[in-house]
Amino acid sequence: MRTIEQPIPFIQQGERPWCWAACCAMAIGYYKPARYAPAMERIVEFVKLQPIGACDGEPPDESIEGSELHFMRLAIHRLGHRRTSTLHPLSAKEFHSVLAAGDVVIFAVRGHVMVGSGVRFPEARYESMEVRMHDPALPNPYWTHYRNIEGLLTDCIVVHIKEYV
Repeated sequence: MRTIEQPIPFIQQGERPWCWAACCAMAIGYYKPARYAPAMERIVEFVKLQPIGACDGEPPDESIEGSELHFMRLAIHRLGHRRTSTLHPLSAKEFHSVLAAGDVVIFAVRGHVMVGSGVRFPEARYESMEVRMHDPALPNPYWTHYRNIEGLLTDCIVVHIKEYV
């Protein structure tokens, strides 16, 4: 079975509505040593300090929805020193290519966000591809067929391995 699995740290959001902050912390933590990666609280404080007009005129708060990808990208860019791209939902083949390049993918799924950390192929076809999900609302990462989440995706953030200059 072909498998690619990135050593992305798993961070739970806990009791707070911080799936977005946990996913930012996971993405930044993949590229930075743990002692340099910001905690979720630091990410939330950073976002709360952004100007009110930074995203559709809505003031940021700690219950920011996962659909507000602008603040997530800004936090990853400024605190993690990484370039990001926002893409529409990725096909299984596109997700595999992005992960194989060493990038991190954050999936937006109906107002919630999760990190995809791995792929495996029980059979040599993209239709059979499974993805390892880091869902910060759950106690542990898990594997699922990509087709189970593909239809639910609204957007994706790709965090690039290359630092911005």
